[in-house]
Formats: sequence, structure tokens, C-alpha cells
Amino acid sequence: MYVDADGIGSIVSPSDTQRTQFVRQGERYNTAKLTYEYGEKLYMLDSTELASDEALVRRDDSTEVRFIYHDPNRVVRLEMLYVLNKDCLDTCLTIENVTAESVELLDLSTYLPTNTHFEWHVPAGDKVIGHTFIGGHGSYIYSKRCDGLPPFLLLMPQGQTLLEYMDTAEGKITHQEEHNGEFYGLRHETFLNVYILSANACKAALENGSKLRHPNSSVTLQPGRKTRIEFRYTWAYSDDEVREKLTENQSLDILAVPGYTLPVDMSAKLSVRSGYRDLRLVPEFPDSTEIELLGRENGREIYRIQFHKLGENKLTCRYDGGSKWTNAQFFVTEPVRTLISKRADFLVKTRCIDGGKWYYGLLCEWNNKTNIQLSPDNYDEISGWRIYEVASDDAAFGKPAFLATKLVEQPVQSEIDAIDDYIEYYVWGGLQMTEDEEYPYAVYGTPDWHAHRTSEDPGPGLTSRGARLHFWRIYDYPHIFLMYFNMYRVARDYPSMRTRLSKEEYLKRAYKTAWAMFIYPFEVDAWSADYTGLMNELVIEDIIAELHKTGHELWAQRLQFHWNRKIRNFVVDNIDVFGSEYPFDTTGFETTHAIAKSALKSSIDYKEQFGLPRRWPITKDKAVKFMQKQITSNYSCRGTIEPAFFWYGSDYRAQNYKTLLSYMSQMGGWAILDYALHYAEDPFEYLRVGYGSMLSSWSLINTGNEESNYGYWFPGKDLDGAACGAYEALPYGTTWLGQKHHGGGWYYSGESDGGFCAGVRGMATILADDPIFGLFCYGGVVSERDGRYLVDARDGVNRRFHYISKSGKLHFTIDHGHISEQTPVSLSKELTEVVLPVDCSLVIGTSIEVTVSAQQFGKWILNLDGAYIGTFEQFDGGKVQFPATCERHTITLQRL
Repeated sequence: MYVDADGIGSIVSPSDTQRTQFVRQGERYNTAKLTYEYGEKLYMLDSTELASDEALVRRDDSTEVRFIYHDPNRVVRLEMLYVLNKDCLDTCLTIENVTAESVELLDLSTYLPTNTHFEWHVPAGDKVIGHTFIGGHGSYIYSKRCDGLPPFLLLMPQGQTLLEYMDTAEGKITHQEEHNGEFYGLRHETFLNVYILSANACKAALENGSKLRHPNSSVTLQPGRKTRIEFRYTWAYSDDEVREKLTENQSLDILAVPGYTLPVDMSAKLSVRSGYRDLRLVPEFPDSTEIELLGRENGREIYRIQFHKLGENKLTCRYDGGSKWTNAQFFVTEPVRTLISKRADFLVKTRCIDGGKWYYGLLCEWNNKTNIQLSPDNYDEISGWRIYEVASDDAAFGKPAFLATKLVEQPVQSEIDAIDDYIEYYVWGGLQMTEDEEYPYAVYGTPDWHAHRTSEDPGPGLTSRGARLHFWRIYDYPHIFLMYFNMYRVARDYPSMRTRLSKEEYLKRAYKTAWAMFIYPFEVDAWSADYTGLMNELVIEDIIAELHKTGHELWAQRLQFHWNRKIRNFVVDNIDVFGSEYPFDTTGFETTHAIAKSALKSSIDYKEQFGLPRRWPITKDKAVKFMQKQITSNYSCRGTIEPAFFWYGSDYRAQNYKTLLSYMSQMGGWAILDYALHYAEDPFEYLRVGYGSMLSSWSLINTGNEESNYGYWFPGKDLDGAACGAYEALPYGTTWLGQKHHGGGWYYSGESDGGFCAGVRGMATILADDPIFGLFCYGGVVSERDGRYLVDARDGVNRRFHYISKSGKLHFTIDHGHISEQTPVSLSKELTEVVLPVDCSLVIGTSIEVTVSAQQFGKWILNLDGAYIGTFEQFDGGKVQFPATCERHTITLQRL
């Protein structure tokens, strides 16, 4: 550690063999900026710009360094004390009024130049991610290596010090702004700036239109009086140890299940652990909030919370005689099934249906602030290279991908027609080349297919963005083949619904588009899909499986060859799991987990199941190591401790103060949840974070009822079902798309629908015997009657049910049809019998497949509608197939 008058210039753990640097080179931690009022004038001081004196005192057990800063106005005296102990560094800033009149301290802040500047070809594991929780006296700041390996740097307020506000501050150094190889000049780096006092800054934020969620404060110093600001720096080696350190250092350990985004038809359990016996919870809306204390044990208080008011809901923890406060922030949504339905309805009613436009059928971007439709003829407030967002790339293609995903769960004829319009008029022969063209099934890239098809530039190349051969952008393909594959499922599973193409044609196009992704981008521009994790790409495995089922063996083998090569590149070559469009990007964690799962399966029995080459190089050991690497990295770059809906479960890029709750929150969240359910030996922390991630971004769908004026972010019935592309935690600034914001949800939906695809794909009802919360149901409601647990599935999809305990796991997955909403899942308390009611009302006449897995529970008998199917022991992936002959069938699992 290096300290001088400007602050802390280096922080490296002595136990870290990697020698990870936590402070950005050339910057300083523990600086202080002060705004004070004296004699009706405002003055501003920056500790790094003030002259100082230094005193050094050495003791046997510690080293003290003291700096005294000279105020040129001779109003206040600033003294910074550093005390280095064995396992921590304590800092104390003393501010003294040296005048004969009172001085009001309005703002006091410090900025956090964490070492998060990522560059190509520099291992991301050498850099760290900043995690910050601003919420009163229980605030904290900690930084993790990107690969999730310890140690973690933890910074905590001490005494009466608190954090109440944040914005950004410019650092001392500059770097060159770059995007896809194009450079935009030098600019100062900006870092998160946190406030101990914020009266003046908050006044400016309110004048700027921001909504503040925490109280702000100032301090008046009488002549000769002092105030102390205290922080402690220490190391932790896991999230659990971070929580322990918080409770050991006058703070709170707050944890909620199923997360901090909460559907209104579900309750939460909240754990608050502290050293205080006078803790009380104060709801923001007491008339609309139920709080029940369930018990106290080992310093932990467990509450049941039920919110009835939609939107943001704050719970304030009061403690230490009421002198301290910490806020936990929830967001209450409509039921997930309602969110999914309303979002789909909004996409359909706001699409382009002007038959004179070349983009007829486009599912359009929408300005939720002005209620204006965007199109290639009206980019609204989007400019520059970001205009791609309107008609191409992840933003535009994610919308039909989500709508088709929704139709698999909730088929609506008008929505099926909308997707078929999009395919017929926008995609086939427009966005995508037909079989009669030179590159069949190639997908055009940014800014839109019309610009490329009418271009005079033959291309190809990164420098020819308007070229006719601009179909090398690998990120675009998965959304399109996911859309085709889900339309295949709609045509296959719902015979009463009309689709414009045959199910065979949808499946063919899904396969051909996936195959084209591996071929054409590399052919025309040497951009390979083999080395980057892509959003929605994991559906490739489902396509391959369906090709086998339907007798298309050659197609299955061809696609499997490319997928195998990608698996090998990641697992054997062990490439950087972070690199994507940027040196550090969370885009790929959905794919990398799917790859890890495939690698693990193929390393066990590849000859029969996968048709892999004889010299397949993936051993089980390599597969396990890669799975652990990618899941640890995924876990490190999202909120796992922070008790706020916009932080917990959200993906982070660099630091957690901007572009939160992106589509990657749910995509990577699916991976963590799947890991918890099927692979983790101790699943409960992964289960909490994974499910919290799955719920997190549902908060961005703008819905409501008459009482809530149909939307929290953007009220009005016309916007019921609109969506925000991300959440901004700063009080004001500029979104990634270039629009001014005042905190909260974006008024463009951006790429959020790609995340909603994962939200639908991963939602499940999970009954868990949690070591902290006891019996708890994620995605549903559990009750007890006559010695049985009864579970009402309310996850919005109702295809997956799991039971998780220390003793073992049970899994049920329905390929089509759903877990009944009218009849609960029933489990005996001794887990000797599980009864799963399957609603087949929409799929009568089709064949249903239910996959059942049991781990660590011994032998089981499986029955269908009371008829014996088979006996299993420690089985994984046992399948029950049966024709749907009535509206409800019943699967029963009985333990011998």
C-alpha cells in the first residue's frame, strides 16, 4: 500500500500471488472534496490540491501517518489520519472550524478510481469490478477481481459516518475512446463519486429533475468544533466473509429472497443480521406493506414482507438507538405472467403496419417519454452509429425473438400473425438472404438491411459498414434462429393455431441460419463465431436435438460439428470468457455456461450421445474447471450482496453506477440459477443470486393497473407494456444510447427484450429448504395442509418445478403443456411422494414429454394418471412421454 498527501495510490494484498492492483494507475483513493458555506459564500476544497504537512509516528503494532491540509480561506482545518493495523487500514478525516463564526459543511465526497480500465489482450482477471452500496450508515464499497478470485477489497464507514448520495467525478488521467476499432479522441476517465454530506449536490440534482431516494444532510460547525469522517479498509476472501465483516464493523448484513424485484402476488423473506438489538423496519408505504417478524437467532432477524403498492418500495432499517439508518430498496411488479403478456401485446400494437414502407412488419422502438414510434425514417433522439438500435442488431432483433419465445408459452393468434408478417415482409429476402441468393440465410448487419441491399459499395470489411456484404456481424444471427425455432415449436405444439409456414420450414430456417452464422461472417470478413459467447445462442443445442428427433441426421451432424468446435475452443484453449464486443463484456455468460454443460456431458459419454471425433480432447476434469471458471466470473460481475433491486442480480460492466439491469442480467442469471439447480454442491447462495437475477430486469417492464396509472416509469394506459432498456442509478447523466436521463429507467427499450427471452427460458417454481430462511418457494406460494406441502406455481411460465434441500434435488420439466395454475403441486413433508398436475388444455392431441430427475433420494416409482411407468434409482433425465388426451394429466413420483 502506498499513501501520500494526495491519498492512497496503491492497494495490493500481501497474500495475493497475482499482485492485483485495486487502484487505477495514476489515481488516488481516499481523496476529499468539501463544499462549505461561510459568510454567505460557497467555498470548495480538494485535498489533492491543497498544501499539506506530514507527521509520521511509528509504534510496535502499527504505523500512523497524519496529513494536515491548509485551507487558503483559513476557515476550516483538515486533518487526515491513516492507522495501519494487522488486518485493516483505518482512516479518519477531521474537519475543524477555525473561525469565530459558524460554518456549514454542505458537500463532502470521495471518488473511487477503481482499476477497471479494460484493454484488449490484457487479461481481465488482472482488473477489478467495483461494487458500491449507497444506503446510509450500512453503506459499503467492495471490489472483486473480474475472475472472482480473492482477495476482495472492502471499504466500510465507521462510527456515525454514512453514505447518502453518488455521482461521478473526473479523474486525473485520460484515455482514448474507442468503439469497434474506431477512435473518438482523448477524454478524462470518470469514476464513481460518493458523498458523506450532500445537501448542495442534492439540491442541484432536484433542480435537474432527479428523484432522490435517500435523505441528504449537511453539518453546521460552531467555532472551534470538529466533525470526524471514519472509514475502514480491509480484505475479505468470499461474499460470506464480506457479510461477516459488515456485521463485525457496526454495519448490517441484509439479504432477501427471492430477490429485490418482487411480483405483487408473491411475498419475500428478509434477513437482517447485526449486532444491534433495537433494529426496526420502517416501510415507505405503511398502509400498503405487511411486515411480520418470523424469528430471531444468532443475531439474525427474519421477516416476511408483502408489498401491495406497485413500483419502488423502500424499507428503512433503524438501529443504534434510532441514530443510524440503512435503506433496502425493492421494486414491486405485476405478476410475471402479466408482464410477459403485456410486453408482447405492446410490441404488436406499436409495430409498423404501413404497407408502403420497406420496413413493414418491423417491431419498432418506442419513445416512452414522448409516445413516439421510431423507425428508419425517424431515429428520434438516437444519432451517430447508434441508429442501428432502431432496425437491426440486438435491440431490434431481440423484440421478435422475445415475442416468439412468449408465443411458445402463451399462444395468441394476432401475435403469431405479427411474427409471420415480420418474417415474410421484413426478414425473408430483406434482412435475410433467401435460398436463391448468393449467400443463402445470411443476415444483414447494422444499420439496417435496406442500406446494405441498396449500397453501391460491394464490401466486405469493417471499414465498409454500408456494404452489400455486411453480414459478418455474428451477434445478429442467434436472435433470428431463436425466432424461427420458437415458431417451429408453436406450429408443432399448438395445432389449433395458424402459422404461415409449416413447422418443417421453420425448423429448416432455424438450422440454416445457425449454420450460416458459423460460415459467412468468417468467409467475408474473417470474423469467427467460434470464440465469442453470443446472446440467445444456446438454443443451438435444442435445434440439434430436434433435428435428430425429426430424422434430419445430416443437418444435426453439420451443426453439431460447429458447436463442438466452439466448445473445444473455449474449454481446451481456455480463452478469455470476458471478451466480446468490448475487452470486458458480460454478453457471453449465457453461452459459456451452456458450453460448460455440453462439455461436461460430452466428456462422460460422447460416442453415443454426441457423435464427437475419436480424439475429443475434453476430459471431465477440464470441463469441470471451465464450468467453475465461467460461473465464478459470471458471479463476480453482478450484484450479489447489495440490497437494492437495481444492483442485486444486475450485471456490472466495470463499476455498478450506470447501465444497470441490462439484458445480460437475466441471461447470465439463467446460468447461475441452472448451476445452482444442477451442479453446485452447496446450491443456496447461487440459488438466491440466480433467482434474484432472473427477476431483476422484469422491473423494467412498464405496467400497472388503474390505481397505479398503468405504469411506474411512464404512466398512461398507452404505455402499459412498454419497457426500459436499462436502469440508471446516478441522479442524472447520459445513457449509453446518448440521451439525457434523470435516474431510473430509460425511455427506450434498447436491448431489454433479449434479456426477457432468458427470463422466460429460465423462470421456474422452486421449493427450497434454505439454511437461512427455512422452507421458501421461489416463483410460487407454499402452504401446508394434512402433512403435505402445497405449491401454487406463479413463475409466469409454469414449465419447471424443482425441490432443493441439503439432502438432494428433484427436477420436473414439461416440454409443452404447463404446471396447472388451478391445482397445486403436492409434496409429502417426508418427500415420499410428489404429485405434479400438468395442464394440457391448449395442447390436446399432441405428445407431451416430461423430464424427471432425482438426485440423492434413492429409488422411485413413476406413475402417469395412476398407471405405472417405471422404477428409477438416482436417475437423471428420466422421460415420460404420453398423448395429451384431456385437459389435465397427473405425474406422480413415489419413493420406495
